[in-house]
Amino acid sequence: MMFTHKKYFTVFLLFAITLFSACEKDFLDVKPSLSLVVPSTLSDIEGMLDNVSELNYSALNIVSVLDDNLFVPDNVYTSQPDYIQAAYVWDDDPDFLKNDWNGGYSTVFIANNALALLNETKPASDLDFNKQDELRGKAIFFRAFGFWELLQLYAPVYEPNTAAQKLGIILKTSNDVQQWLGRSNLQDSYARVLEDLHKALTLLPDQSAYKTRPDKTAGYGLLARVYLSMSDYENAGKYADSALQQYAVLLNYNDLSKPTANFNPFLQFHDEVVFHHTANSYSIATTSSSSGFIDTALMQSYADNDLRKQLFFQQFGNYYKLTGRYAGGSRGLSGIGTDELYLTRAECLARQDRVEAAMADLNTLMITRWKTGTFVPFTASTQEEALQIILQERRKQLLGRNLRWTDLRRLNLDPRFAVTLTRNVKGQVYTLPPNDPRYTMYIPSAEVLVNQLVEQNQR
Repeated sequence: MMFTHKKYFTVFLLFAITLFSACEKDFLDVKPSLSLVVPSTLSDIEGMLDNVSELNYSALNIVSVLDDNLFVPDNVYTSQPDYIQAAYVWDDDPDFLKNDWNGGYSTVFIANNALALLNETKPASDLDFNKQDELRGKAIFFRAFGFWELLQLYAPVYEPNTAAQKLGIILKTSNDVQQWLGRSNLQDSYARVLEDLHKALTLLPDQSAYKTRPDKTAGYGLLARVYLSMSDYENAGKYADSALQQYAVLLNYNDLSKPTANFNPFLQFHDEVVFHHTANSYSIATTSSSSGFIDTALMQSYADNDLRKQLFFQQFGNYYKLTGRYAGGSRGLSGIGTDELYLTRAECLARQDRVEAAMADLNTLMITRWKTGTFVPFTASTQEEALQIILQERRKQLLGRNLRWTDLRRLNLDPRFAVTLTRNVKGQVYTLPPNDPRYTMYIPSAEVLVNQLVEQNQR
């Protein structure tokens, strides 16, 4: 249940006051120990916001089980915990996503606690005043990220004409653990995320020393992602462009080595990463023997000279698994990357009927993904043709990035791009039609039971 209840205060306050090093060269091997020192200085608060274990490794990764990129054989399915089995077939179990509900509000809690402490801290100098503003921007950014992720699971897709009449999420903006709130409407929920991000942009530094700390480029990038999820393509394109104006570096996949069982070609904090944010993968979506495979039709869409085919995947028997994880190691990147920004800007340009500019953006990215000398630029003569190509490449490039579920939700609103998801499990066929109510998950039953102000999602 959400962390507004008193009995959770002690546990999660310990999370909030744990001081971690944000230095990228150290935190791979860090073994954090709890400190019972009550945060009181700017350095203490910075330590809270450098809690990478809770804030940067915190993505709500159940979406990787819900979307259509994964194929799970029967023997793998039956080996999974009940809640993973339920998620894979879009079951209406109200409790299989309780960990994601708690995880999202843990991020919000830590951010709100940092903001409360910042409001109580008196800067001793102009330097401290600037530091305080920067930390406030980071806390607001993390809160916005947490709220947005929760919206992708527990609230319906955004439609401007109906958002004021639909339920959103609980907008907890205080660290008061005894404050009980109901759900705001969807319009206000997204408005809160946008307000937070626009405020954060006025406070974040132009560039951060560490990719675990958000800066202005990350702020622009997250704004682009949020607006895209709202089908606000004008603003999504605008902020993707703002981010790329600040940082537009792309990897050349020709410079990378093919993955092996113990080697990921994508190094942690590589040059395409704008903001490092990841999630632990559920075993069903890893490369273990008890995991699923990449959808066969999706695999067949990669051309032989497309280097993503060898850098993203390894073959296991007749099927493939995603082994090239974009955040390095075994983790997928749920944070911001320049590849995502190029694809967002390209899609938004196409939707403005600027087809030539859209394809130029796509080709700028794609030439770095293909074997040198083999790339033939993509072309399109109509807006719809450009969108079909860009959306297909978006799915292929952003695989394992926690974005496909959000894309399915928004694209289902347009009959041209709507899809019906299908699973065949032990001889039974399960389907998830476009715009099905199950694209909005149940609030965990414990939360609804304890907090009577929370209204359950309906079927």
